[in-house]
Amino acid sequence: AIFELNAECSTPISNEADLMNELRLLTLGQYFADIFQDRINQYGVPLQFPSLTFNACDAFCGELKQPFETRDADDLDNPFYWSFFLAAPLVSLTDGQYTEKKWCGNEEVCNLANGVGAVVMAFLHATLIHSRGEILFSDVQGRIFANKQVVLFDPQAHTKDGSSGHWDRGRAMIETFMARHECNRYCLMLEL
Repeated sequence: AIFELNAECSTPISNEADLMNELRLLTLGQYFADIFQDRINQYGVPLQFPSLTFNACDAFCGELKQPFETRDADDLDNPFYWSFFLAAPLVSLTDGQYTEKKWCGNEEVCNLANGVGAVVMAFLHATLIHSRGEILFSDVQGRIFANKQVVLFDPQAHTKDGSSGHWDRGRAMIETFMARHECNRYCLMLEL
């Protein structure tokens, strides 16, 4: 899949910066998802699904060397408005048996206690611990497939220094999460 920002609310510079930040977060997300899976295995925590991943494998940013002449955002024959883009694995829609879900927004603390949502909340908590309080993923969304695989995409985050993108509310949101998060059974089983 190819991604770029909406032409009406961005510039070439903001498009490039936001897409680079998006790629960093996809990569960091997968890094922390791997650590989370290791912790699940170490503690023998039973899950109702085989894996929690980000669509980060083989994702990259690129730039067209010769941008298209047409710069009309409504031109369906021109797939690129900006010359800089993000390419990430296409999350399959062909089986028709998936559920798209958003577990939390950018500035809300959700305390989901059941199902995949509870595991996602434990993942956010674990990431905060494993990053030593440096990063809190937010705007967490993804797809649950018929085989119960969970693929997360389009993450945002809050960081101590507020550097993950224009959406980053910094230390204040991390502190809000820590104050409002209610540990669920997965947090407890993982000794978070």
